[in-house]
Amino acid sequence: MTLTDFQRELCTTSRWDFSDLRALHVNCTLKPSPEQSHTEGLMRVSMAIMELNGVEVDYTRALDHELASGVWPDMREHGAERDDWPALYEGVQAADILVLGSPIWLGEKSSVCTRVVERLHGNSSLLNGHGQYAYNRKVGGCLITGNARGPPRARHPRRRQPLFCSLAGGPIDLSYVRHLLPRLARKAGIERRVHAHGLRHAFAVDLVRSGAPLYVVRDALGHASVATTQIYLSRVGAHEAVDTMRNREWSPA
Repeated sequence: MTLTDFQRELCTTSRWDFSDLRALHVNCTLKPSPEQSHTEGLMRVSMAIMELNGVEVDYTRALDHELASGVWPDMREHGAERDDWPALYEGVQAADILVLGSPIWLGEKSSVCTRVVERLHGNSSLLNGHGQYAYNRKVGGCLITGNARGPPRARHPRRRQPLFCSLAGGPIDLSYVRHLLPRLARKAGIERRVHAHGLRHAFAVDLVRSGAPLYVVRDALGHASVATTQIYLSRVGAHEAVDTMRNREWSPA
């Protein structure tokens, strides 16, 4: 699985140590192995991010196991001929992080995911070796895929090409810019807060100081209303007032 530049940078620059953690990803797809699972494709991204952060990752498809219906820890003790849940539950207990992946069909999670959740709930009253509930100090997450194709714009990505691209040629994520500017500011020795929205304010101020009409500033910023542009330009008055007071010739009273 290939991560994006932004995902890889977040992993490699993280100051946290996750090397003592273990994660179990359970794919609740309706397709048995080795059929292609789009849910697995999404889960592979999560697994790659965790592995790059030093997390030990395990993966399994729930449909590859014979999970008996019911809410007891071992349904073989309640009449089931076979139940693979106790073995799968050992993996749950060994993990610090449990991630369930499921497709969405008719607005609901898959029937396989429902079965897994039921079996997890059936073990929730058990205690661990420290006398705590079984899921104490564990983290859970979910990854969901849908069966819709998405909006028209998403189906035709070549209609609009990004102006600023990543190294892979894709659009730069907004969150990447939000994290990038403060890092560049610290590297340049700038102590003030630097953010993308502040650059828009500075751009508007420079346009006005250069003599640009208000409607030009409005169009350059992409505003629908001149009133919004005037909010951006409210800072200009303060600077002009300071400059006027500095340049004024004061006469003795």
